[in-house]
Amino acid sequence: MRSTETGISLSANRLVYDLVQSELDAEGNVTFFREGELYTGPRLSLNPLTMQGFFEDVSYDFTRINGRGKADRVDFIRPKEVILHGAHLQLVQPTGLPGN
Repeated sequence: MRSTETGISLSANRLVYDLVQSELDAEGNVTFFREGELYTGPRLSLNPLTMQGFFEDVSYDFTRINGRGKADRVDFIRPKEVILHGAHLQLVQPTGLPGN
């Protein structure tokens, strides 16, 4: 699944979309990108209409703040809002700045 209009990209070994519940389940080598946020892990459940859902055992990269890390779970609340559970975040100073 790829939507360049909305800036969202999703790939996985297995994608199942429930039309009635409007729920998308992705399993196996899942990669999810949205607006400067990259998430990878084994399982994602997402409502593409509301962009609400969760990702388990996830690695993430937030390009806007130069941060990356791992979490037990990420809950997608709404666009640009997530809750990280059991997370470790590392902020990386961009190269080329004073002090590097």
